[in-house]
Amino acid sequence: MSQELSQLLSGYNTEMIDNQNFTECSRESPPAGHSCFFNIQLISPKCIETETFGYRYGKPCIFLQFSNISNWEPVPYNTRDLHTAVELPERLRSTYDPHYAYIDCEGDTAFDKENLGFIHYSPYQGFPVNFFPYTDQPDFMPPLVSVHFSSPRIGIAINVGCKLWAKNVNHAEDAVPNGTVRFTLPID
Repeated sequence: MSQELSQLLSGYNTEMIDNQNFTECSRESPPAGHSCFFNIQLISPKCIETETFGYRYGKPCIFLQFSNISNWEPVPYNTRDLHTAVELPERLRSTYDPHYAYIDCEGDTAFDKENLGFIHYSPYQGFPVNFFPYTDQPDFMPPLVSVHFSSPRIGIAINVGCKLWAKNVNHAEDAVPNGTVRFTLPID
C-alpha cells in the first residue's frame, strides 16, 4: 500500500512540475488556463512516506482524490441551508466554510462506527472549491484529502463510507456519480 501512496503523491512533487501553468490560489480561483497548485506539504506528518502513511502503526491514512469531472463546480451551502438542509451532518454545520466541498467519513454500521475511532483530515476536511471547475487545464492537480484513522480497533475489518458534501452532490446509490466512496479498512 505504501508504494501506491508514494506513487500517487509523486505527481505532486514541485520539482517535477512545470510551474508556468500553476498559481498559488489561497481562496481565489486561478486565472484562465492555469491551475491551482496543491501543496502536499500541508498534509499531516503522520500521513507521509517516512511514517509509512500510518500503516506500520495500525493507524492508516488513505487519500481521497477528486476525479477530473469536466465543468463540474461544487455549489456551497448558504447560511440558511445550514439550518434547513436535513441531509448535511450536524457535525459539519458548526465549522462549515463555503470555500470547501466537505468530506465526511464514518463507519457504515453501529459496529463500524464504534470501532473506527477518531478521524483526522488534512490539509482540510474537504476539497477547496477554487480548484473547480476542471476544464482540461494543462497540468491540472486534483485536490487531495488525507484521511487519518488514528485510533481504529485492531484485529477487525471496518466498513467505511466517505461522502462529499455540496448542494449539488447526489448521494443516491444509483446516481452516477453519487458523491460516496465505500471501502473496508482491515486493521491488523
